[in-house]
Amino acid sequence: MIAGQCPPSVSGSITSNRRVAIETSSPGSRAAARCIDSVRPFASGQVPTESDFRASVAVCAQEHPVGEGGEAAVPGSGVIAEIRGRFGERRPWKRPGRSGLGRRPRASSGHRLTPPADRSILGTMSLEVAAMRVGASVANLAVGRWLASRSARDGAGKELTELIKTGLPDELRRRSANRQIEGIADSVTERLLKFAGHEFRGLTGGDREAALHQIVLTLERADLSDDAWFAVDMDPVKLSRGLRTRLSARKAEFELGEAGARLYEVALDECCDCLARIIVHLAQFGPRASVETLSRLTDLSSQLNAVLSRLPVRTLTAPEGESEDEEFTRLYLSSLSENLDTLELLGVRFERFTRPQTTLSVAYISLNVSQENSRRRSKPEAIPISEWRGEHPLAADRVESVLADRHLTLVRGEAGGGKSTLLRWLAVTAARGAFTGPLAEWNGCVPFMIKLRSHPEGPLPRPEEYLDDVAGSLAGLMPRGWAHRRLLSGRAVLLVDGVDEVPPARRQAVRTWLKEIVNEFRGIRIIVTSRPAAAGADWLRAEGFTTTFLEPLSPSDVRALVDHWHDAVRDCDGLPCAPERLPGYKARLLSRLEAAPHLRGLASNPLLAAMLCALNLDREALPRNRMDLYGAALGMLLETRDTKRGLSSTLERDQKIRVLQDIAWHLSTSNRVELPKPMVERLVANRLATMPRVEAAPGVVLDELLQRSGVIREPVPGRIDFVHRTVQEYLTAKQAADLGDMDLLVRHAHRDTWRETIIMAAGHANEPLCRELLTGILDRARTERRTRRALKLLSVACLETVPSIPEDLRAELDRCLDELVPPRNEATARSLATAGPPVLARLPRDLMSLSEAAAAAVIQTAWLINGPEALTALSRFANDPRSVVQEELLRAWDYFDPREFADRVLSPMADAGALIEIIRSPEKLATLDVLPALSRLYIIFNQSVDFNLLRRHATTLRELTLMRVAGAGPADLPDMPNLKSLVLEYRGMCDVKFLDNFPELEGIWLSGCDRVIDFTPLRRHVGLRKLALHGGRNLVSFEELPSLRNLRALGLNESRLECGLAELVEGAPDLERLYLHNCEWVDNLTALANVPLYQLELNGCSRLQDIGPLGQMNDVTVLNLSRTPIRDVTPLVDVSTLCSVSLDGCMRISDISSLASLPNLIHLSIREVRPDIDLAPLAANRNLRVTIAPGQKVRGAEKLGRRLQVR
Repeated sequence: MIAGQCPPSVSGSITSNRRVAIETSSPGSRAAARCIDSVRPFASGQVPTESDFRASVAVCAQEHPVGEGGEAAVPGSGVIAEIRGRFGERRPWKRPGRSGLGRRPRASSGHRLTPPADRSILGTMSLEVAAMRVGASVANLAVGRWLASRSARDGAGKELTELIKTGLPDELRRRSANRQIEGIADSVTERLLKFAGHEFRGLTGGDREAALHQIVLTLERADLSDDAWFAVDMDPVKLSRGLRTRLSARKAEFELGEAGARLYEVALDECCDCLARIIVHLAQFGPRASVETLSRLTDLSSQLNAVLSRLPVRTLTAPEGESEDEEFTRLYLSSLSENLDTLELLGVRFERFTRPQTTLSVAYISLNVSQENSRRRSKPEAIPISEWRGEHPLAADRVESVLADRHLTLVRGEAGGGKSTLLRWLAVTAARGAFTGPLAEWNGCVPFMIKLRSHPEGPLPRPEEYLDDVAGSLAGLMPRGWAHRRLLSGRAVLLVDGVDEVPPARRQAVRTWLKEIVNEFRGIRIIVTSRPAAAGADWLRAEGFTTTFLEPLSPSDVRALVDHWHDAVRDCDGLPCAPERLPGYKARLLSRLEAAPHLRGLASNPLLAAMLCALNLDREALPRNRMDLYGAALGMLLETRDTKRGLSSTLERDQKIRVLQDIAWHLSTSNRVELPKPMVERLVANRLATMPRVEAAPGVVLDELLQRSGVIREPVPGRIDFVHRTVQEYLTAKQAADLGDMDLLVRHAHRDTWRETIIMAAGHANEPLCRELLTGILDRARTERRTRRALKLLSVACLETVPSIPEDLRAELDRCLDELVPPRNEATARSLATAGPPVLARLPRDLMSLSEAAAAAVIQTAWLINGPEALTALSRFANDPRSVVQEELLRAWDYFDPREFADRVLSPMADAGALIEIIRSPEKLATLDVLPALSRLYIIFNQSVDFNLLRRHATTLRELTLMRVAGAGPADLPDMPNLKSLVLEYRGMCDVKFLDNFPELEGIWLSGCDRVIDFTPLRRHVGLRKLALHGGRNLVSFEELPSLRNLRALGLNESRLECGLAELVEGAPDLERLYLHNCEWVDNLTALANVPLYQLELNGCSRLQDIGPLGQMNDVTVLNLSRTPIRDVTPLVDVSTLCSVSLDGCMRISDISSLASLPNLIHLSIREVRPDIDLAPLAANRNLRVTIAPGQKVRGAEKLGRRLQVR
């Protein structure tokens, strides 16, 4: 604090007789104290005498002597020295300043001490006169502050004479005050002259006068009210700094020169110091300072309270508060969303695909699961073609539905079954809050993912370490106790991956660790994954976990995975082709899967399915020789995948294959599907005895293969089989080649169960053994009439895998091909297709001489082989007018590049326009501009549609279906004068005026009419036979509709008609199908008794309770009463025509036994009904299938067996 500055801690009037302590370490503090004593007449409110003023100034001057160089005599003891210390030393003056004289001085009058105002007089003015002007300014300000009101600035602008007149009532005192003011001015002038004359003697007189004149101008403009003083904390240094801003350093140097600017700064500092020392001791200053001090203390208290209010509330779980929780949670979730949303295929060597990485959230597909207690053991076999095509859809629970119902779940699955991918998807989706459907309740939960393989030893992670595995870089930023708070809140998901990836001795510690987590953080969701061999179905049952098993991919799942994988890889770095070519690669892969049962078997494993996708893209097609695929798959499963994860193994890859070959050979030769575990352990022991460098015990090796290989498994305790039948066949074939036992293979050549083994044995065998195998098969074909064709097909199929054809057998194999082409049926076509491109050259160029079945088989053979040559062959068949041929060509469209196939095959087709119906992909939609004119078209996919593509077909289209389309509105549809039927699902439809562009309509089906207000444009379509308006909430009267007299089908879902069914039946007496979903106006069915309906749907009619009138309807075959408040279904007993009944959500029904008497009932849906419903009475109907929801409880389910479907 500067000497003379009033300390902030002043609590009383500074006008007391006690000397105020000045807080400074410099000797100038004592001088300041004496200065204060010298101005006590002012402080006490008395009129000071001239001697008082002179004594005050003299003391100040005496305590701040100026040496020869202008510096303080005692370094650091003067105010000027302190000011210099704050601003730093200036450079020594080296050049003479310019002689600019600054601005013209302001004119003044009265007793204010002012120099002449004229510029010419200033030029001849002495340095003493200039210094006197500065001294007069200081005196004016000091005394003016004493006499005038300090709370406003107007006092500062009055002449001193006026202030003296108003402040001092008698002339004697006024004269005395004038003399004292002159004394102050003289003292300041004397001090300025000393250092201006010595320190700045290098300046010319004009430069010094100009600098001092600039100080006068600065002081005249100064605001020295109390508010201004308190704003600078009564600090002369701050005051001087603020005043200098009125004349910037650059401008001062420009006007005064460098040395003149320095004189201006130092002199201004001195004047400010003198002012401060005098003003703070005036009588009026004390009370005002006290008020300011109290105000500042009040503000300080308020600020302190505000700070305290923002301080975190400290608790046991939040020792540092929770103020940063939200920000860190956002940062953490963003990190998970970014870093876990990728999938990389490990362990496969690629040639062109530099980094096979896909986006997880795009590539993910939902998986099927089964309950462990009800899971049936399935044989490892290839997927039948009927299931692959979806002809027999499989019913199963989806993993999301199962997880939604439980808080603690152990998910078991085979190697590559999708366990880790599932957990990563759960983590990413939870981080984004993007769950839908059954898991929507999980939104808002914070996921923690722990990879157990990262903790092979030492303590398992504590909550504060849960971030280490997936977000370790953020762990240092985590607020203290944040993880505990998330877990204790119950809004957390703990994802624990890979019980099988920790040593067996450590798994008990894992179970104990999980038990502690369950006990400490009740309410959180925990999902643990493991391979079956490492954790049995009841491994965590005591801890409260339920167990579920990830099933292999169903055929529809495989197709979905292929679709999603190619969508996800579109933006991948290092893509080996242009993105627009991906549909062609996808189609080619689907063709191979269609043709090869062994590939469909591999593809049932998500990891291997992804491998097939990547290899197909990397090598432009899957290798024709399946040997490469199996070698890559085994290498990934047995070695490279674990190596990439940092997991060690007791055996090398080749040693594992040797052991597995022995197991596969024993299974195949004994014609078994599984072996007892002790027997398998003996087989392992026998093989290990031949490996001198292996010291591991047989049991340890077998357990490792069961737990880590993903090749064999233990489906039930004590029994072992292969996960994939095709891998067993591959290893059996390799063992046969290693043993040279071709005779055994030839003996079994006629058996279907050995077919794939023999084909792969031809690939494993060296040339002599391969010749022996093929010769033996061909010899049997010549002598065995009944199996001749099958054996020839087998010998031709071996061409897929043999590295080279023995020269002496080439001619005979060619004759076999010639005899087998053209194929007779689909089965023969599939067998021939395995031989690959050599078959294409033998296909006929014209199909007209063949039967329809044979012609279709030829086309199928071509598209199963696939490739450019196959496309050329198919283009030759485009002109065959037979519908069977045309339909088979359309079927082939799915397995080639859509655009290329449309150009080369579909465009020339004679009747393609009449046959092409359903388009489910944007790639196919884009080919509408090259397809022949179409008469029927169904576009079904949830993407934007460019309706301009329809213009080419506008005059020929008679039926158009647009489902789940987006983009342009219906008004953009082109005019279609011959259109008879329109089905349109479009969200956001605002009106139906666009229907005027289709004057010949006989059927209208519109979904998404929620915003339509005016339906009267429909009245112009008088020839309608079918009308359905879904979401017509604004439809209240039949008057808005056309005549219903000719209608055979009517749907008014969600309508709000003000009439009843009687009026509807009167207007449409010949209805055959009626759909009235969610219609509150439907409450009485009496009017329907005599209507010849064969389909009636009243789903969601909340006021419908009595269905008695339905007993009089003798034609109804399909009836939907779901989500209605009905209680009794006995009236349906009299409706013997019923084939299908839906009662989903009818919670008031308690007995359905009466439906057992319906002779034609083949389907009954009772999802989401009361759990006490008894199905046992329905078991007598052997044709009846009952559908319930996943997790639904019913009685008597066991009586129905497989006729009970869960969907």
